[in-house]
Amino acid sequence: MSPCPVLKKKKIFINIIFSLNFLLLDQYDNMTDQPPRQCFLPRCRLCRFLIFEGESVKAITQHGIISTEFFYNDHMNSVDITPKLNPYRCTNSMCHHRDRLIGCHSACLSFVSPVSLSWLQVTDYSFEPAEPEDERRLVHFVKVVATKLTATYNMLPLELWRMISSSLAHEFAASATYQTCATDHAPNTYSIDTTLSIWARFVRLDGIQYIGGLSNTRQNDEDICIFNADKGFPLEALYVSEDHLGIRWIISTKQGSSTDLPATNDDLTMWWQTIHPASSRFLTVEYDGFKLRHIFASDTPKPLQLNLWSTPMPPLALKSLHFHSLTSSIPPINESARLTKFRMASFECNNKAITGLSGCWASHMLYFHAHVKDDNSFYRRMDLRKSDAIWIYVPLDRDESIATVWWRMGQLPPHCALVVKTDKNRLVEMGPHTRRSWPSPTWSRMFATSGRPARIYWEYSHHGSKQWATSSPPDQTTIPSVSTISQYPPGSDGLFYSSASLENIVEIIPCQRKHICSTDLQITGLLIHYKDKTRACVGGFRMDSLCPAIRVGDSSKLYLGFTYADGKYPCLVKVEASPPEDEGPYQWLNFSWEGRMEWWHDRVRCQISCAGKCSPKVD
Repeated sequence: MSPCPVLKKKKIFINIIFSLNFLLLDQYDNMTDQPPRQCFLPRCRLCRFLIFEGESVKAITQHGIISTEFFYNDHMNSVDITPKLNPYRCTNSMCHHRDRLIGCHSACLSFVSPVSLSWLQVTDYSFEPAEPEDERRLVHFVKVVATKLTATYNMLPLELWRMISSSLAHEFAASATYQTCATDHAPNTYSIDTTLSIWARFVRLDGIQYIGGLSNTRQNDEDICIFNADKGFPLEALYVSEDHLGIRWIISTKQGSSTDLPATNDDLTMWWQTIHPASSRFLTVEYDGFKLRHIFASDTPKPLQLNLWSTPMPPLALKSLHFHSLTSSIPPINESARLTKFRMASFECNNKAITGLSGCWASHMLYFHAHVKDDNSFYRRMDLRKSDAIWIYVPLDRDESIATVWWRMGQLPPHCALVVKTDKNRLVEMGPHTRRSWPSPTWSRMFATSGRPARIYWEYSHHGSKQWATSSPPDQTTIPSVSTISQYPPGSDGLFYSSASLENIVEIIPCQRKHICSTDLQITGLLIHYKDKTRACVGGFRMDSLCPAIRVGDSSKLYLGFTYADGKYPCLVKVEASPPEDEGPYQWLNFSWEGRMEWWHDRVRCQISCAGKCSPKVD
């Protein structure tokens, strides 16, 4: 059935308003005599650490003009600075299609003189780094500064010097950046001949090695040959490894020969580009004055968008992939000369070693993980980015695998969701459950199993995943249906839904996390084990926050104790398989071991029901 004309008109109207958002902001600025808004990324270009609310900062324009001092906050409108600027906090990728300001701590600028736009390009991030990078750099600088202070002033223990160094880390990092990057070498672009041998020169920045330049001749004894020309075996492909600051390594392969390529980069610190110079003899190399930034085949125009991969991708593997968009097709208002890089992480599916799949949601899908071993470090990495995100866990039993994956495209990001179906007919919705009042969504099947092990690629971004790549072409002919027994709680929006049978349960493992609105702990979800060795999961669940297992034994009922976080959000805090000895200040609800338990929830509240009984209502 086609959508009604009213919904069609509403959809068009919403898309127009969304696409014109920044244009309307500019028009408002003009009406109020404000200068055009300019993107202000809250990261100091000198020390390269994040800028936090209340810190003293200065802005540098694209013409090299340094503003007067002001105090940063997350909701900047207009600040009283000279020159008159209108900094606007960068919150999503669209900000990068506008004029950008360079942000710096005022204290860091006092350690650096003069400031040049040329060498500031060296510390321009192509994308946000992996979550542990700031911590790694802080540890690096504290160690370096403490060691130097100990060697110079041997009057205090090393531990005390480390404490002192931690307060000087930002200033030392800014000074080190200036001493390392402020060279006489200007950014430039040059060509490399792929029919000749290729040599690489290396430099180091903050303890990390980068490629400082490429040449067809060896310039000094420290240069390394990354491609040894052989007329019988011409260059087949280059695999270029880079991070947020530039190119770190290059692997070359020759036609007719085999080369071992690195495995998947699980910590997502390095990304790979595949260059297949089939019809081009030359490569175009972009140099930022200290290290290499970009490489591409000279026979093609410089791309505006580029896919990077968590593992080297052979040209044939890339040709077999189908890309799936997770956003609307509305293009940005203004094209940007800045190269946009999509980082494509991946997880394996249909591997018998996989025990489950986890997805992270915070208004968008942020992260995916296939559980193969007891490694929960990815939770900590994501907590550094979004500690209050919702995690959905899909248990996979023995001989169970992913059969189909759909994407539900709504009019707004909170209306979107991922739906996963296994070959055991398990159907899990990883995202908010759709409401009847929402405009009709668009469905697309992004993956259908071929019965063989496969890998699903997804964009890793602080602003949510915008595309997937799989071996399956898009298909809109099949639509899944996640049915509910109870009605969508009235007065609520964007709730997640899950359900599980209460029959033949052996044990229950609660997931316990601190409530985001109080210091109290809450039970966010349950992992249920059944007599037939199968499992189910309800609510939000993380494998790093498990409580001791609750054995059911000869219990006749399940007892759930509820309270109100911050005095207004109903949440589960107690789970028992026997009557509570002390009911305490909680509201108790009990279910017999039969029927199906339903669980509605978001970040702050939950509502659980079964067989007509219901916990405190979500308003």
